[in-house]
Parts: sequence; structure tokens; C-alpha cells
Amino acid sequence: MKHLLTLIIAFTLVTILAPSCEVPLQFDDIPEAITVDAMVCPDTAMVVNVSKTFGLSNSPAYHFIDYHDYYTYHDSVYDTLAVIDNAEVMLTVNGGSPIQLMYNPQKHHYQSNYFPKEGDEVSLEVSVPDSINYIPVKASTTVLPAPEFEVLSHVSLYSPVDKGLIDPNKPYDIQADDTVMEITLKLKDNPREHNFYRLRVRSISDNWQTDSVKAPDGTLIRVDSTYWAYMTDIFTSSDILFLDYNIPNAFGGWQANFNYMFDDYLFRNGEYTVTLQSRQRIADNARVVVEYYSVTRDLYSYICSVLQYRTHTEDIFSNPIGIHTNIENGYGIFGSMNFTRQTLYFNAPGNQ
Repeated sequence: MKHLLTLIIAFTLVTILAPSCEVPLQFDDIPEAITVDAMVCPDTAMVVNVSKTFGLSNSPAYHFIDYHDYYTYHDSVYDTLAVIDNAEVMLTVNGGSPIQLMYNPQKHHYQSNYFPKEGDEVSLEVSVPDSINYIPVKASTTVLPAPEFEVLSHVSLYSPVDKGLIDPNKPYDIQADDTVMEITLKLKDNPREHNFYRLRVRSISDNWQTDSVKAPDGTLIRVDSTYWAYMTDIFTSSDILFLDYNIPNAFGGWQANFNYMFDDYLFRNGEYTVTLQSRQRIADNARVVVEYYSVTRDLYSYICSVLQYRTHTEDIFSNPIGIHTNIENGYGIFGSMNFTRQTLYFNAPGNQ
């Protein structure tokens, strides 16, 4: 026993006193490359965002912002440091003559008069003339058909809203009301293909900032002076269709392990029935807009990888998240989507 104790002490001293070993790792910073972000959707004029990448050695100081802040604050880093405003952006539709997109300095993107149509084959090429830093990039996509869905029922239910006063860690939803709409949908699918989808469920109400003016007789007349909408895209559901363990943390008000992107793996005979809930917004004309999107495989993979990145950024033990891209020689996404929409009202006849 004494001999064993001596060995343990000796091993401990050697471990403590031994010089540490450091192995320098060589890191080749990525070269500057073109990043393209664009989507085509029927009956919507096509625009293209073109920017440049930043390596670790030349990346600007950038404060990490929450998911919700993307809707609230302007991203000045993009249009002051990242955007490329002298690119040549060429669009080809169904093998026709190339169309050059023009740069809009107010919106920091390239725009065209092309309105996509279902079935169009669209190719995109982007280059920076007289530049040795940027390799030309290209990508292509196909405009998808709109998927179909049916609203089987929508019911307004009382549900107290937790405004974060009891648990300070919960999101503070000042626009929420004590009512949810429970909606049951039948989603349709083409069983002969492997398809990818997104479900968008937006709860909206109309908020007018009112004022009063005096009439000649001295009475006050109400005037609606300023309008903005109270809205949220966040919805909840316990259905396995939205279950995604690759999104382990809650973010921006969305629950953990929840993904509004999905494929048709669970569909049977071209259909899937799902039930979800959307919380009512305060103010007038409360309604829920349901949009069922078909998306290309690349767009599906891109959005899912971004969602994974957003929920792993503060986890020091997580593996690096690679953002999906289909831009040849560059980064970003060029995808297609199409959708079908229905609007449901909280106080409409037939809403039980």
C-alpha cells in the first residue's frame, strides 16, 4: 500500500511540474468571395442581394443581435461594409437572352422587372468587372408550383398570456391577448416527389394612432393619423411534424426543438393533418394569415442550417455549423418558393 501511495505522489508531481506542450495550428484565412442571396417567387419582382465575405483577420466588429432584432434594427454593417455595389448581375430565364439587373442604392440590392412564373428555369451569374479579388459565381433554380391546403377547423379559445411578470426569463409579449386560435389544417403533397415545405402562421391586428380635430361647430372629430400592425409569426404545436432536435434552444420567442420547415416524410397518400395554435394580437380586426410554402431543397437546407447556427452560437461545446450554399464559387442561396394563403378571423362567423 505504501509503495502504491509513493507511485501516486510521484505521478502527480510529474504531471504538475512537466512543461506544457503547445502546438501552433496554421490557419489559412478564407479569401474574399461573392455572397448572393436571392429567391424567386411567382408574381413578385425579383431582387438580388450581393455582398462580400469577411475572413477572421478582416471581419468588422459586429455585435451579436437577437432574432427579433432583425425585424427592428437596421443592419448598417451590411450596406456600409459588406454590400458590393459595382457587380454585374445577369439573369437568364428559360434559356433566353440574359437580363442585367440594376443596382438600387436606396435599398442596397439589384432589381429587375422580371416577375417569375411557375415552371420557369432561372439562372443567375454575378461578377465584379475589373476585379482580381472576386471569382464570378453562378446558380440556378426552378420556380415551384404552389402547394394546396385545406382549413378543417379554427376555434378561438381562452388562454391566459404570461407577460413575463411571474418568470422574468420568459419573453415579454406586450402585444398578446388572452385568446388563441386553434387551427387544424390538411396539408397536401405530391406523393410522386420528395418535397420540402414551410408553414407560416402570422397573427395580425390593426393599430391606428388616433387624433382629433375641431369641426367648425367646435365638436371633436376623430382622425386616424398613423397605422402600424401588431403581428407575430410565432405559433406553437405539439405535432411531430415540427419536431427538430437540431434546434436545441429556444430563440426569439420560438420554443426549443421546433422548426417551421419540414419535408413530406410523414405524409401519407399525399396528405397530412396538423393542429396548431396562434395567439391573438391586441387592437382591431384580429386575424391569422396561414401561408403554406413549397420551397426548393437548397432553400430548405439553407434555412435549416441558419436556424441551427442561431441556436448554437453561445454553446462552446457544440460543433461548428456550416451554412448551406448552392452558389458555385461563392456563398449564399438562390432558391425558389411558392405559396397558398388563407385568412382566418377570430370573430368571424363559423369560428366556434
